[in-house]
Amino acid sequence: MKKVLPLAIVLAVLLGWMNWGKIGPVLGAQPGPAATAAAGATMLGAPATGAPSAVPAPTPGGAPSTAPSGGTSLEDLPPQRLRYVLIDPTSSTDKSFRDSMKADIIADVQNYVPPKPSNPKTGVPPVTGLRLTVRLVATNSLAYGQQDIDVSIPSVPGLPARPDMTADGTLDPGGAYDAFKKSAAAWSAAYDSAVTAAAGAAKALGKLDLNSNQSSGITAGAAALALLAPAQGEIQFAVLSDLDENRPQEPADFKGHPILVVQPDPVGDISRWDSLFNNFSSWASAGHAGAITRVRPEVAASALSTFITGK
Repeated sequence: MKKVLPLAIVLAVLLGWMNWGKIGPVLGAQPGPAATAAAGATMLGAPATGAPSAVPAPTPGGAPSTAPSGGTSLEDLPPQRLRYVLIDPTSSTDKSFRDSMKADIIADVQNYVPPKPSNPKTGVPPVTGLRLTVRLVATNSLAYGQQDIDVSIPSVPGLPARPDMTADGTLDPGGAYDAFKKSAAAWSAAYDSAVTAAAGAAKALGKLDLNSNQSSGITAGAAALALLAPAQGEIQFAVLSDLDENRPQEPADFKGHPILVVQPDPVGDISRWDSLFNNFSSWASAGHAGAITRVRPEVAASALSTFITGK
């Protein structure tokens, strides 16, 4: 009997351990840390009562785990300005005029992108890019193969101001300040690319050869630019010529876009100067041109700068 009793006790303990999952709840036992519910439903060691909580665990400082708003992303890219320029290098146009027009355009393109802010924490406005096409007047200006050049400066997105560094969660990993730093790096790279593109565009424009012995197909040159322009966009045209046409006029459709005319007076005859402009203006108006503005070369630098930069 003494031998049987210890054996019965051992057997009872063994059977109880093997069936603990059934008798444990009856005795009121709770699962330990290793017996937690499904991941994400309850905290470690807590009893699984009711539905799992949908509230995320708080981040340090007690703020929600969502990122704070403000200063976290770049602004949308503005579309490029589209500019189309016709330069008259033919013999009737004074050489100093065409050279000065070329120099003014190159200077405006070279300086198109403002100096890069050294401390952008207060935010930086976007820079509207530029697509510039320059074509030269020739005997058959509308024909394929006439000298022209197309340059492009990409737009730069705006950078929102740095977020409030004292706001809850701003300095959390993945918070608003981390997002701002990533945006600032992307903005800086885009700005540098635009500056590089402006320098390359100015260099390319410098290679335009303005030495020409051809006749003045002026309206044909303007018509060619009108054909190159897309149907929509922030589009403007410029014609830099004495407007002394000696080739047949060609039809054009400017789709309501404005034309800047820089017209020298090579012979000093106001009546002739006005007559040439009036003939061109009538032709352009028949081609659905918008506002047609004429300036003299002596004040053209400012007008060309506004034409190219929009400022």
